[in-house]
Amino acid sequence: MDPYEIRDRCRSNLNRYTLRAFALIPVAADPLILDIGCGSGVPTLALMAACPGRFVAVDPDPACLEQLRHKAQALDYSARIELIQASIFALPPFKMKFDVIVAEGSLHIVGFAAGMKVVVELLKPGGHALLHEPLAGDRKKRRFFKKTGLRMIDAFVLDETIWWSDYFACLEQAVCEGGGGALFAEERREIAEFRRHPDRNRSIYYVLRKGGGVQP
Repeated sequence: MDPYEIRDRCRSNLNRYTLRAFALIPVAADPLILDIGCGSGVPTLALMAACPGRFVAVDPDPACLEQLRHKAQALDYSARIELIQASIFALPPFKMKFDVIVAEGSLHIVGFAAGMKVVVELLKPGGHALLHEPLAGDRKKRRFFKKTGLRMIDAFVLDETIWWSDYFACLEQAVCEGGGGALFAEERREIAEFRRHPDRNRSIYYVLRKGGGVQP
């Protein structure tokens, strides 16, 4: 098993939190969903299994998109997903605004405020955003949401205990089973960094609506 497969397998343990957040969003029968920074598509495919909508998945990494393409084909999802290799700041023009925009840990990488401006622009009025971000800077992010007309439906935290039990413990076991050689140097570095600073691995899901009041 290579590092990509290991990461995908361990990342899938966190899909239940993506689905928990998505379950809070009232969606149309056939929603148009944009996944920004989709990577190899572990959360993307979990959402496709839960929702019969149309998906646009964007990532700048062609290797990750190729993995997602193969996995979507194997699941017979190809007709429902469009893959775009681009950064969030170089997206092609879209004919329609999106019902739902998902960003699983990608906005803080590109710059949260700048990335959020793109999200708000592409989201239709009454549409929803599902964001997974580091917990650091939570108050500042919440203030930003208010300034841009986004209303909070819910938010919940994944603390370091969850990240260890659902991701890093899985990663450590898989690396050990794989021999722990040079092939897994990056994974071993990440595990060591987690052990040194577990509190830095807290994250938060935000469930937001563009315009209108807080949903019941």
